[in-house]
Amino acid sequence: MRCLVVLFVSLVVQAEARTCDCAHNSARADGEQTQESVTWINDFLKNLYQMNSDNFFQLLAKTIEEQAGDNLPSFVNSVSLTKLDMVGVPAIDLVTHSVTTVVCDDVTFKRYTLDFDISLNSPGVMAAVKAVMVLGVSASITVEDVDIKGILRIEILLSSDVKFPAMQNVMMTFIDRPQVDFAVELYDLIGFDTFGIDKMIHNTVEDAIQEKLVYPGMMFWDMTGDNTTSTMMPNNPTLHPAVLSANITVTPLNVTQPRTSLEGWLDFGDDETKKTMLESGLANHQFDIFLQDFRYSSVRVRVMERFAIRSDITWLDVDVQIPTELRLGSLKRTYYSVYTDGRSSWNVTVDIWTMLLPSIQMMQSESGPALVPSLFTQTNCSDTAGENGVLYVKLHGAANLTISDNDVDSYVYIKLDGKMIGETDTNMRDINPVYDFEFEKLIRSTGKRLTDHTLEFTVYDWDRWSSDDLVGNVRLPLSKTLMVNEPVPVIRSGREQGKLFITMVFRPVPFF
Repeated sequence: MRCLVVLFVSLVVQAEARTCDCAHNSARADGEQTQESVTWINDFLKNLYQMNSDNFFQLLAKTIEEQAGDNLPSFVNSVSLTKLDMVGVPAIDLVTHSVTTVVCDDVTFKRYTLDFDISLNSPGVMAAVKAVMVLGVSASITVEDVDIKGILRIEILLSSDVKFPAMQNVMMTFIDRPQVDFAVELYDLIGFDTFGIDKMIHNTVEDAIQEKLVYPGMMFWDMTGDNTTSTMMPNNPTLHPAVLSANITVTPLNVTQPRTSLEGWLDFGDDETKKTMLESGLANHQFDIFLQDFRYSSVRVRVMERFAIRSDITWLDVDVQIPTELRLGSLKRTYYSVYTDGRSSWNVTVDIWTMLLPSIQMMQSESGPALVPSLFTQTNCSDTAGENGVLYVKLHGAANLTISDNDVDSYVYIKLDGKMIGETDTNMRDINPVYDFEFEKLIRSTGKRLTDHTLEFTVYDWDRWSSDDLVGNVRLPLSKTLMVNEPVPVIRSGREQGKLFITMVFRPVPFF
């Protein structure tokens, strides 16, 4: 541990000394490689790995076996990891670096966030896999010449409430989908690759990285106890890793004929969002979207003039590269153009802003579900964060639901400000059901305070032969105060009919 402390201090000092280089690195042209070797972060990562190598191997082996189960051809019974040798030393270039300090309830928290362009080239054998076929025939498979490129984020959380060296936890994740290339060699069976096993291994490794190491999936080290423990936090498909905000402004420069048929479009993957602009040549519209799983690397922003009897005209068309925006560290970027038809002209401006959302990771403790500690979950006691942000809600389950016939087949409707969010599955004949229903919602202030928004849970008892019976309701105003697996009474006609267990976390987002 002493070696790790020294390396950490070196990391912090050198990162702060390199702050002036961050703008230079962020502005470096795509494809240009730095010649500088950041040995201090390499040593830090190596020591973390060596301290937890056995646990890391077991976690990765379990992940690969789980992922392989979804891709195995019919003639392969199982695939297991038998060797992992992390011999490659990555080339790392610091992109951005930030330090956040918060004092809350007399405890000082400090978070160091470092983003790196990372390139790992590991010649030779990095991993070995054993595949067992039908009839008990086995084959050895090696993964060789691994090449990984991506944006690696490392967050170190310090707390004055933790004994020296005050490190509470360390998180490591990719904040984009990394490029992964490697060779697969097969032994013991001639012509085995013709059955597509090499492609299956490729898919398994890529899926394992996406599942466990792309944000909000992460490698997590807990250092609060006597021994450092590590775990892989899964990439929860319900959680969104980032948000993007786009503001489209159209202003007249020299107008002889106003326009009344402008549309703004925001395209992300298969989703298209359209807003009509009908302000006679003056328009300002805001788009806020979740970025899901970094499956798509760009967002397309368009401003178009629509016509009924002739072709539409594009005033502005921009492809926004998400990895590039994330490298800016939540700074606003502006794209603009001037459209003219020969007689009139307009200035078209698009402001783009992205933010990686603070992670919300649930874990099972002795007392029930709990949040994995982070700077956000430890310090969300400030009222200065504003009314805009992302709401996370999880309905864990219920306890002691009561109804007249004592045969409860419960389900729950969830609404926000009267609008339907979703419905849980029906739990048959269970007064203590488990729902595990969760969702995220963007909240942008429209003159309301956060506490003016209301979350409503309505519990029903399903009935096959008649209309469903109302068990009771829960109404909660939104709040910046953390609510984690908290029991809340279900009320009907002033009487308690049981309890719901709810987690509610509001993460402030400084939308412009």
